[in-house]
Amino acid sequence: MERLTRGEPIGAGMQKRVFVAAENPKKVIAESRDGKDLTQEQIKATYYLNKISHLLFPKNIPAVSQAFNDVNKSYLQMDRAQPDEAHVKANKYIAGIGEHGEFWETNQYLMENEKDPEIKQFVKTAKEKGIFMDIGSGQNFARDPEGNLLYLDISPAWEYIEGKIFYWFDDVLLKQTIEALPEADKSKALNYFERLLALKPKDYNVN
Repeated sequence: MERLTRGEPIGAGMQKRVFVAAENPKKVIAESRDGKDLTQEQIKATYYLNKISHLLFPKNIPAVSQAFNDVNKSYLQMDRAQPDEAHVKANKYIAGIGEHGEFWETNQYLMENEKDPEIKQFVKTAKEKGIFMDIGSGQNFARDPEGNLLYLDISPAWEYIEGKIFYWFDDVLLKQTIEALPEADKSKALNYFERLLALKPKDYNVN
């Protein structure tokens, strides 16, 4: 599959920056910030976890089509969601590419998202299925034109934090969730799940 190149910047967070793909406006590219790149195992595992997440929440989680490392950067190439205009403006302001004078409007939008009971319930439901999500001060959620919630962050399958591993999934709960899927989706998800577990660190020692 062709690797796309960065076009217009549309958002950013602590871990990554997001660009519209120059060759295809229906795709976006998330690029890791300096020092936030993932290992080869992490980037592959993140791809498989997203594939499972998209099967579980096809209307809510955009699908990643490619995940790779290149020159000390990690890249995720995925379908471009259609978030609401308020989210677009807030994300551009946070990324430093919006107009001046939008702070209070952005802050209000993020605070409303943080308190939104539908978002909180979605995060709870995902956790019960074995997938952990980060509300991200309200920045990670939006709504599409049909009113569906969109989860726009892609967390790595695991992170190394202060000498410990933090997993963004629970393999026991996730396996149970996959087993309950319709057969066609179950077969795909189990394939991704087996590859995900094969990459999971067996041990981790801080040097």
